[in-house]
Amino acid sequence: VALAMLYLNVLHFGAITTSYLLFQGVSYSNLGLLRGVASLVGLSGTLVYDCASRRTSLSNVATYSVLGQLVCLTACPISLLLMGRGGVSGVATLIVGICTSRVGLWVFDMSVTQATQETVPERCRGVVGGVQHSLQNIFQMASFAAGIVFSDVAQFKILVGISYGAVVAAVVVQ
Repeated sequence: VALAMLYLNVLHFGAITTSYLLFQGVSYSNLGLLRGVASLVGLSGTLVYDCASRRTSLSNVATYSVLGQLVCLTACPISLLLMGRGGVSGVATLIVGICTSRVGLWVFDMSVTQATQETVPERCRGVVGGVQHSLQNIFQMASFAAGIVFSDVAQFKILVGISYGAVVAAVVVQ
């Protein structure tokens, strides 16, 4: 359930955040570059997972990774305060928070997948995986619905709050 909760989130380079960053004056070329950087940072999570899983239990890896994601995403609500003061520091803080959070997300995803493979009997994995993906789709649809309800650029802070709250809830549930 914790992994599925992370899908109630606009704090990635999807359509909603991309639109917001365009409104804030970030160019298309810079957005493309940032998407690539975020992907590479996320992929580095595979190396982090490998190192961490050799040093501690799978449960600890999962806990530390989702906490790491939360810590990195803490920059996002802070960025909104900075944007109110003008300048590029708020936008930069938002981007750094989003990019760095990808490591925790990837490591947590791999931890949950590995835990499922180790603890769920083979004959039940399809059902468990199906339920997991269904929950992820429900939370992602809720994220899209929130984007429709709070579609004004001035309401982006509400979407950040919902997203951050979902990650906090995932940490608690995990």
